[in-house]
Amino acid sequence: MKKEQMDQLLVKAVKKYELGVTPKILEKVPQKSEFEELEIEDISFLIVRDNLIALGKILDENENKKMFTACINSGVANSNPCILVVLTAKNRVYIGAFAREGLINQHSAHKAIQKLSTQLKKYK
Repeated sequence: MKKEQMDQLLVKAVKKYELGVTPKILEKVPQKSEFEELEIEDISFLIVRDNLIALGKILDENENKKMFTACINSGVANSNPCILVVLTAKNRVYIGAFAREGLINQHSAHKAIQKLSTQLKKYK
C-alpha cells in the first residue's frame, strides 16, 4: 500500500466520522496526513485490535478487509482527536492518520501513529 491509497481511505473516514468537516478540510487531508508501514512477522488482526482499544476508540472494523478506523487522542495533553485507518496484512501493518490542527501545529497525526507503532513493535 502506498500513501496515496491510504489518503483516499483517510478522506472517506474523515468525511464519515468528523463533525463539521468541509470540502476545504478534505482537500487538506493528503498534505496533513501521516503514513507508516510496519513490518511485524505474523501480526494478527486481533493483536492490532486489542492495541487500538487500549489507546482509543475503534469507530469501524472490517475483518474481511482487515481494516480498522479508529480515533486516538494525541497532541499536547492528548487533547486533539486523530482519525486513524489501520490495515493489516500477513507481515505488515499500514497506518494512516489525520488530525485537524489549530493555530499551533501539535503534530497530532504523527504522535498518534507513534503511539500505535510503539505498542505494535513489542510484537516483533
